Amino acid sequence: MYLAFGQNLNALKKEADGFFQKQNYTEAKERYLKLIAVDQKNVEFNYKYGVCLFETENKLKSKKYFEFILNKTNVPVKAHLRNKLN
Repeated sequence: MYLAFGQNLNALKKEADGFFQKQNYTEAKERYLKLIAVDQKNVEFNYKYGVCLFETENKLKSKKYFEFILNKTNVPVKAHLRNKLN
């Protein structure tokens, strides 16, 4: 059961990343939200979900996700820049 769950998460991440790379932020956003529901402290998921919010909705909604990752190590520079815009 765990392996199937892990495989489903990997498939969901791959799908989310594919949409993200194509800048289809609306589709990616839905998938990253599901991934965050499983792993709330994942820096990559929070960053990419924040970007999706930034690009598709009120930019202030993304601030929560950028602030979360700003205190983590290896934070993408774009997160710092986007946080300054909010």
